Amino acid sequence: MKRVIIALDFDPSAPKVAEEGYTIAKVLKAKVTLVHVKADADYYSSLG
Repeated sequence: MKRVIIALDFDPSAPKVAEEGYTIAKVLKAKVTLVHVKADADYYSSLG
């Protein structure tokens, strides 16, 4: 495996997910790609 992709949103568990993903990537000597995932379309439509 050459790359680990870690998908994150604004969930409170996101920092733990990132830490675990990074740990796995380190063990596998893989590159890490962080991807921000849109959690809910209503969140973005209520910003305007």
